[in-house]
Amino acid sequence: MSLLEWVRDPVGHLKKYGELARVCVQDVGRFEECDQVWAVIGIVLGVTCLLILAFIARHFYREYAGYQRVRRRRLAEMEVADPEVMKEYVWSGDKALDTGLSQEEMIRRIKEAKAQKREAASDNKSAGDPTLGAGSRHR
Repeated sequence: MSLLEWVRDPVGHLKKYGELARVCVQDVGRFEECDQVWAVIGIVLGVTCLLILAFIARHFYREYAGYQRVRRRRLAEMEVADPEVMKEYVWSGDKALDTGLSQEEMIRRIKEAKAQKREAASDNKSAGDPTLGAGSRHR
């Protein structure tokens, strides 16, 4: 059967092929006549499995890539400066700064700073959790 015959009458050939497939499924013992049918069934099933696996792999890759993007963004947000620079500003031992302020004065300044931060936060309301970056997406 040539390709030209398939082009001339595709519906007729598909009907003949469907009947041959029905006979082959009913009587599995016919090997010589049914080789072509089983080959086509195998090819169709193989292509279907490959498409399903490709879809699953694509889904897993997108999920993994999204996870990595979020992880990199969170690590970048947590990084304030290079580790060498951060070591210079460690608050311990002889490096601890003596502010010379009384405990009451320090508490007052901390409360003022918190109040200013709350005012700034109330003026700049954003949608979503700011730690997840949801607010910056909708601006």
